[in-house]
Amino acid sequence: MPLNVMLWNVCGLNSPIKQTKCLEFLKRKNILITLIQETHLKTSDIHRFQSRCYKCVAILFDRKLGVTIDKCGKDREGRFSYVAVTVHNVKICFASIYCPNIPDPNFFNATSATLLDMPEYLMVVGGDFNQVCNITLDRSANISSGLDAPSGINTFITELNIIDAWHLRYPLMKNDTFFSCRHKTPQLNQLTTSISALDFLAKTGIPSSFEI
Repeated sequence: MPLNVMLWNVCGLNSPIKQTKCLEFLKRKNILITLIQETHLKTSDIHRFQSRCYKCVAILFDRKLGVTIDKCGKDREGRFSYVAVTVHNVKICFASIYCPNIPDPNFFNATSATLLDMPEYLMVVGGDFNQVCNITLDRSANISSGLDAPSGINTFITELNIIDAWHLRYPLMKNDTFFSCRHKTPQLNQLTTSISALDFLAKTGIPSSFEI
């Protein structure tokens, strides 16, 4: 069964109305797995963002997938969470990341070490890295930023042996999902995967937060 995976920076989910709209949007688009950033929910409130169709462990899974959760974890700051699952007899680790606004090598090193400790799993890693892989393609505005240096994210991608799934399918497409008022530039969140995991992904989506 091909998996429709979506990456989504929701910019806060404390509003019950917004929670309902987000879940309805995912069901309408037939999204099976959603990697979510910036829920702004406390751990004790995560259970509120689920329904009879979706269950949530900081990452949403459509209930009809019938995934078996093998292990899961997160960092203390709430910037990184992962769920290692078995789905259709395939082991895949899904990770959702929201990197610090100021480049922090320690964050990438710690996150990479955690994921490298699961070599038996294919990787699907998505999030707001606050960096870009390719300055030319991932910036639609001709404005430089201190966050433009791609060494951190590209080293992370190399260590995990993952690839930028979006640009693999759309190699010359310029697209942005979020306009940063702070940095005055449109930015593209990244969805990366193990090469072998591409066989299981029907679609890779990175919607704008206002598409609901």
